[in-house]
Amino acid sequence: MISFAYPHLLYLLFLLPAVAALFIWTRYSRRRKLARYGRPEVIEALMPEVSKYMPWVKMVLSLLIIAA
Repeated sequence: MISFAYPHLLYLLFLLPAVAALFIWTRYSRRRKLARYGRPEVIEALMPEVSKYMPWVKMVLSLLIIAA
């Protein structure tokens, strides 16, 4: 049988979906705010150093580290 030293800390794992939802909401909000200033194609051309995938990779790795 598996036993944990601090079982009450397992409830903190319920925060992971909340953190992921907050991240998704902020990305959506950012995209919506940028769309107010112009067409997304033009804005992407003005910001070539901004990665589309790196924030997602960082978030997934952060959630995995927190879960571990």
